[in-house]
Amino acid sequence: MTAAQRRKYVRAAQVIGSFSVVALLIVVVLPKAAGTDYQQIWARLSTLSLATLGLMFVVWALGLYAYTFVLTGALPGLTHAQALTLNLAGSAVSNLVPFGGAIGIAATFAMAGSWGFRPAAITLFTIVTGAWNVLNKLALPCIALIGLLVTGDITDRRLVIGAVIAAALLAVIVVSAVGVLSSERLAVSASNLVGYVGHRLLRISGRAREVHWESAVLDFRHRTRGVLKSGWRRMTLGMLAYSGLQALLAWQCLHAMGSTLTVTEVFAGFAFGRLLTSFVATPSGVGVAETGAAALLAKFGGDPAASTAGILLFSFFFTYLLEIPIGAIGWLTWALWTPWRKSPA
Repeated sequence: MTAAQRRKYVRAAQVIGSFSVVALLIVVVLPKAAGTDYQQIWARLSTLSLATLGLMFVVWALGLYAYTFVLTGALPGLTHAQALTLNLAGSAVSNLVPFGGAIGIAATFAMAGSWGFRPAAITLFTIVTGAWNVLNKLALPCIALIGLLVTGDITDRRLVIGAVIAAALLAVIVVSAVGVLSSERLAVSASNLVGYVGHRLLRISGRAREVHWESAVLDFRHRTRGVLKSGWRRMTLGMLAYSGLQALLAWQCLHAMGSTLTVTEVFAGFAFGRLLTSFVATPSGVGVAETGAAALLAKFGGDPAASTAGILLFSFFFTYLLEIPIGAIGWLTWALWTPWRKSPA
């Protein structure tokens, strides 16, 4: 057996194992963690009307459009139609395989490159939008904690601990990023650290070579400052609008299933679930996010069947399953709409 064949079999085993974990989590662990069963869950889901589902679809679509402002702010010259196509196609790829983020990045390079954007600009775009997403996922639990403290709805100290950890990570990331972007001396120190770690990793991999880390980091800092100077407001407002519409969609799903949880409790479940989507062992954290969010809502005293049905409708259907066929349409649009194609400037 060749090395290529072994890699193929290993990859196939990873995919099968990952989806087996997803099936186990969704079918067995999720209802047990929430204290319900699928007979009760289906009874809730069967009450959903087409009119209500259509309204949810509108909110979902508005959220996707709001996110295009994040992408267009990070890659000047990108249109909203291109950003929507890029987002949907990348999400579809990431949702299909474990550790699919790397494949999604490859799709981003292929699509954006065909529209005339240079690899350096696409690299910067990928890093900046990734950072904005990480900051958003860390900020949401902090906001949820503040809301729960104000309303007095905290019932589990583990939520407080998790939110405090998220807040600490958020503070470290923000302070480090601001320091590197505002001070060239700190940027040089960061480049030395990056150089040391990078050199060690290259030696371990057997690919040791001379890399000018300082100039690379300083050049990246300069280009990042340029992008953020012109696009940070658009990106931040777009991310806020996107998160707000996603939270509204989560509330709609739970409310339609008969949940009586408060707005702050629903937002806490939404925030915790979004944080758990960072779990990369399953595609887009599916299974893990739904189980964690449903268990948390049950801790708040929500009806187990209503909470689980609402979370499945929001997280599993809207933010996971629905993005796969819609993303495939986006991919076909990119592949067939040749007027978009042009050489890099």
